[in-house]
Amino acid sequence: IGILGILGAFVMIFSVLLDWATVNLPVIGMSFDVTGWDLHAGSVDAENISAQYGVPVVGATEYDYAPLVVLVCGILGIISVILQLFSSTATANKVAMVVTIVLAVASIALAVLYSGDIASHNGEVIPTSIMNYEASYGVWVSVVGAIMVIVGGVGGLLKRPYSYMQT
Repeated sequence: IGILGILGAFVMIFSVLLDWATVNLPVIGMSFDVTGWDLHAGSVDAENISAQYGVPVVGATEYDYAPLVVLVCGILGIISVILQLFSSTATANKVAMVVTIVLAVASIALAVLYSGDIASHNGEVIPTSIMNYEASYGVWVSVVGAIMVIVGGVGGLLKRPYSYMQT
């Protein structure tokens, strides 16, 4: 089960490279996708897209930092699952499990907040008939990865302490 947690953490990391937002421009019949990596503030690609098309990509949501947090939680999730798998005491195992689950739940919460927030900004400044935003599949891939991490983390409860050390 711990392997599932590690795989889930890798899925979380990979999800940041997938599309997290779709910007639709119905007036000119065009849309483009923005990866999670490009969404976080300071991304040159997102700023170039904003300048080229005249639409705000960075700052389109209050949660532009969500993909970056998912990336960090994925990296820390790998470490905590590995610590959980190889902990030699029940206490260390439980602490690593709690850290693993907290990281995954934080990632899920941010992904859901991001998804709701990006949709809520439609029509605020520019009418939706001209431009609108949608959360894309990368957000939901990160949620699936985080759920895998949770299952892997809870699986740590099933592990008997010292069982791998017995001969």
